[in-house]
Amino acid sequence: MWLNQNFLLTQEVWSSDRDSEWSTCLSCLRDDTLLQLNYKSGTLQVATPNMGLAADIVQSLAAYLNLDNLKTVAEFPAVFSKISDCLGQVADLQQNATKMAANVADSSNIIRSLIVQAEDLRLLQQMKDMRECYNELQQINEELVNTYAVRVANHELLLEALLGKRKSDVITHCRAAMASNNISALIKVIKTGEP
Repeated sequence: MWLNQNFLLTQEVWSSDRDSEWSTCLSCLRDDTLLQLNYKSGTLQVATPNMGLAADIVQSLAAYLNLDNLKTVAEFPAVFSKISDCLGQVADLQQNATKMAANVADSSNIIRSLIVQAEDLRLLQQMKDMRECYNELQQINEELVNTYAVRVANHELLLEALLGKRKSDVITHCRAAMASNNISALIKVIKTGEP
């Protein structure tokens, strides 16, 4: 009955046996992909490349059966590959941020030294050498401003790579997996919704 009520079928499907097996292949009107539904031994398999469509089908079936919880397993290899790539990008961006922070600290030390040296040269009235110190200070300052612009862009890319739509439980488990840098646990959370 759920199948007949939720899909545009050329003919209605009827079965009086709860343990019967059935399979159907439909065309998704959202994105013109195929949707295959296979029912066997009390398990419904939803085969589609569209994660949103699969989620809608699971939610519809759970609502029809009046279930609060429904154990599901999801396999989306292309999405999981993108997640792995995204986490690799995040690791690279974090490494770049660490390198830039170290470079800023080094530049800060050089700036302190040059300021002291320029002041000493001023007191000794060695104006030519003092100007060279200030020119070097100006160069380092410009490098710091450029580094800051790169750090801001790096931070924006990092935020873009990390944000997305998630449910509260899955978010908590995903954050824990990411904090421990455990990619396989993260993929498991996405597949099953459990840690």
